[in-house]
Amino acid sequence: MESQIAKALPPEAAEQITTLSERLDTLTDELAERAAKVAVPATLFHYTSSAGLKGIVESGRLRLSDIFGLNDPSEMRHGVQYALNALQRAAANGHKGAQLFAWRFSEQLGGKLEKISRQFVACFSPSGDDLGQWRAYADKGRGSR
Repeated sequence: MESQIAKALPPEAAEQITTLSERLDTLTDELAERAAKVAVPATLFHYTSSAGLKGIVESGRLRLSDIFGLNDPSEMRHGVQYALNALQRAAANGHKGAQLFAWRFSEQLGGKLEKISRQFVACFSPSGDDLGQWRAYADKGRGSR
């Protein structure tokens, strides 16, 4: 189904968007296939403080953490920067409109990720009693159980 936006674009730009969309669909399918092949352990563990455990048990819910509130949100920034660099490289030898889009998109997104998006995460481990996990995640790094 062709979107209203694509209909309003010059044919060359609409074709580029269609090509990009098809490539993204292919990549998404490939990632889903790879993920489906990964064996999930029968038991996963979640390291938290005693107050965190109490909250989970009392509410019956596991809450996710805002990724930008973690001690190292650089992984998300690194991933986004990697994608922006790939976008810039792909546009570099293409249509001037694609170059402009890549530049403007990167300019708008770069350094503003926390302001325009919200991602939440939870961490699980196949290791049942791992001192490193207790130290890193239980009770804000104090490691108390």
